Amino acid sequence: METSFSVFFFFCFVFFIDCSVLKKTMQDVQVKLGDDVTLQCQITTDEIISVLKWSRADLNTDGYVYFYRNKRFYENYQHPSFHGRVKLRDPEMKDGDVSLMLNNVMFNDTGIYGCHVAVRKSVRSKRAHTEISHFINLTVTGEFVYMPWKLHYVPFLGEPLRMISCYISMYINYLHIHCISAVCASPEPL
Repeated sequence: METSFSVFFFFCFVFFIDCSVLKKTMQDVQVKLGDDVTLQCQITTDEIISVLKWSRADLNTDGYVYFYRNKRFYENYQHPSFHGRVKLRDPEMKDGDVSLMLNNVMFNDTGIYGCHVAVRKSVRSKRAHTEISHFINLTVTGEFVYMPWKLHYVPFLGEPLRMISCYISMYINYLHIHCISAVCASPEPL
């Protein structure tokens, strides 16, 4: 009983430390809808990059934001929503700069991005022995959009003319359509 109690507290302690480390290494970035953003990630310069993976947690196995291995980018491993919108700030990764540029940011780009770099110390070393991770919490902000429009309905003979007035409001990932129907005494011309 005493051993299981100790093990429980050990795991709680490790979880607490792990979460606090993640919180310290996570960078918060805000960007406006439609703008471009650079997600910063840097490693030391004396290491050789064997694999670079930019991922977003909610994509799961659907693909990466950016995937690099064996000195080349693999577009076929990329999630479709990022095709043609991402590139490395420095394609040669000079001075360990593996920052990612994301163009034309959309609301669904919001999320936690991970920069995972597998490195080796020298050209002679065949295996990557160190993995470095950095996390960025990207929040996309935008303006409230109001788009009024009217739909005129011309009924069969004998029915009154109805006008439906609708407006669409969109804010971040929320779409609201509101319609009001009214009988018109003197209809507007079509």
